[in-house]
Amino acid sequence: MVEQTVPRKKVRLVGLARRASSCPSSSQTPYTDPMIMEQLQNKDERIEALETQNATILAELAD
Repeated sequence: MVEQTVPRKKVRLVGLARRASSCPSSSQTPYTDPMIMEQLQNKDERIEALETQNATILAELAD
């Protein structure tokens, strides 16, 4: 969160985060789209495979 000063010494919050006062602590957890979660899981698996591949290549180059 970035704070930017504006005239009359008011502070404007710039960014994607919400202020704590706008989200009561009793609010429900946000809805999670299953398709987005599946895409994230697929990307995690691809990253893991690439990291393994890179480690193998680096080990071969070190020999």
